[in-house]
Order: sequence, then C-alpha cells, then structure tokens
Amino acid sequence: MKKRPTILITFRGSSIPSGPNKSHETIMKSNLKNYYNFKPLILPYKRFGIFNLKMLLYIYNKIKKIKPDIVHFGGLQLEGFYILIACKLAGVKKTVLAIHGSSIESTELNGFKRYLLFVIEKFTLKNSFIFYGISKYICNWDEVKKYSYKCFGIIYNVPDDNFNKNSIDIRSVFGWEKDVIIIVSHSRITKEKGYNTLLNVILNMSIPENLKFVIIGTGEFLQEFQNKIEEFKLNNSVKFLGYRNDINNILKQCNIFILCTKHETLSISLLEAGYNGLPSIVSKVGGIPEIVIDGFNGFLVDPNDVKGFINSINILVKDEFKRKEMGINAKQIIEANFNKEKILKRIFELYKEVLKRE
Repeated sequence: MKKRPTILITFRGSSIPSGPNKSHETIMKSNLKNYYNFKPLILPYKRFGIFNLKMLLYIYNKIKKIKPDIVHFGGLQLEGFYILIACKLAGVKKTVLAIHGSSIESTELNGFKRYLLFVIEKFTLKNSFIFYGISKYICNWDEVKKYSYKCFGIIYNVPDDNFNKNSIDIRSVFGWEKDVIIIVSHSRITKEKGYNTLLNVILNMSIPENLKFVIIGTGEFLQEFQNKIEEFKLNNSVKFLGYRNDINNILKQCNIFILCTKHETLSISLLEAGYNGLPSIVSKVGGIPEIVIDGFNGFLVDPNDVKGFINSINILVKDEFKRKEMGINAKQIIEANFNKEKILKRIFELYKEVLKRE
C-alpha cells in the first residue's frame, strides 16, 4: 500500500473556536484523511512576542520529530513567521501558508510595531513555498499581488456543518415563548470584533418584549459587556452562553445573526449563520461583502454606525416575510459559493500541486 504523505497542520490553542482552527479541523476530519496522513501542530494561544526563541525551538522540535512532507499553517502574523523559520531550520521546504489575516489590520497597534510586523509578514509571504487567501479581499492586498506567482488563489474557510447530539433548547432554558425573535452574535468577545458597538446598539435601542439577544463566545470584553447589561437591568433581554461546541444547534434556533466587527477577512461565524438560514446584519468591512449582499441575504452597515445597526434590526424584527426570505437567500449563497465539498477539493488539488513541485 502506498504511503500517504504526511501533512502537519497548525492549530492555535487546543480548543479555541477560531476560524482557522475550525477550518483546519474540518480538513483533518474530511475524506482527505484517506489520501493524507494529517498530524496536528498545537500552538499556544498566548501572544508569541517578536523574539521568542523558546517558541521557535518548540515548533522546530515538533517538525523534526514528525518529518512532514508539507506544513500547512495559518498566518500571516507572528505565528506564520515562527513556523516558516522553524521549517527552514528543520529542512522542510514545502510549506502552505493560509492567509487568514494580518497583524497590521489590527486597530490596536502603534506605528513602530505595525511597521515591524509589516516587514515580518512580507518576509513570510516571500519565503513561503505556496500560499492562498481565504477571501478575494485578501488576494487583492498589494503585498499578496506582489508575490502572485506563489499564490494558489482563493480557498474559502470550510464552514462547520456538524450538529451536537447533546445540545440545549435555549427557549426552554430561558423560558422564552416560541414567537420570541432571537438575535445571535458569535465570535471572540473583543472590541476588535465590535462588541463595544453591539453593546451601544443594545443600550440605545428600544427592545420590544418579543426580542432577545444571545451572545456566544469568550474574550477580553466579555466581563465589561456583562457588567453593563447588569447595570442597565437588561438581563432578561440579553443572555450570555460563553464558549459552546454546539454552535449549529443554537444557530438553528435563532432568527437573526449580528456582527459589528471592525475588520474581518472572512467570518466563519457568518458562514455558519448562513448555513443555518439566518439573515445577517454585519459590518461592511474586508471579505464580508463576499458573503452578504446588502438587501438580499442581510444588511451591510458601517462598523461604527450604531443607528444603522438599530435600523436594520428594526426592519427584520418587524417584517417576518423579509426575515425569512433573506434567511432562505443566505442558505442558498452558502450552498452555492461556500460548498464544503468544493472547498475540500481545492485543498486536495493544492496538496497535489505542492507535492509534485520541486
């Protein structure tokens, strides 16, 4: 029997529900495992730091031990830089860089650090064996286009289509009637993901009795968010579920998805919402317009436009027909453009191409 090529594929934290982690997990568990021997490379979730020899040595030792044919890693960011250096030191030439984002997109970086990360990320692009972007938005970045001869093109994140048998009925848990409209938001609870904006939306709108918000996820802004909801006595209207491993089950019970993110290359949470037939109210940033067509399967709003988000919520809450029609359209867009089998076929073709190149 022919030996399957070994693919070392990265994860940031062992159980962090990020877009790259979910996508890489879906790849590993797919039928591709019949053709490739996948091995996970678990990286700590904590910040890497610009000069972290301990981290570099850890990655190097893992690569030397496994001796992979290909290292498939997420980046750009410092994670990608360390993995690429470790691969070069370990003698692994064939690297696949999946560009999920860039540190310089962060809204919280100062000038010097932003410039330093720009140089590091440029080095990673230039020295990767091959790379791809997870959205058209990424593939249109100037630095990506500069190395287009190394670009395999666009391979979207693989949406999770699994349902958990041990889930909850959120209407029963919170004592909500069947006609209650549930707006759900699922991501890292940080200011970069726009949860300060969502908080302002909730605090500045008149919430009808039949409207509830469900917030899924953890993050550095979660405690402040919860404190404000407590302070304004909105506990009956806003519920926090924390980290969940039954996202699809919960989304299926909701009516509208909202994400007020400041920047986004391509939101896997938004893909999951569309997969479950939810209309979305989301920021008009990055790769999001590749998923949401304004007025067709959701609404696109400027990320800091609190009134714009409130107006969009009111439209969908009051108009049941529009809400359901947009949900049907959302499902159709996911099935047509973000089909799991098509995406996995692209990954298969990518690995095949890398293995035959010298």
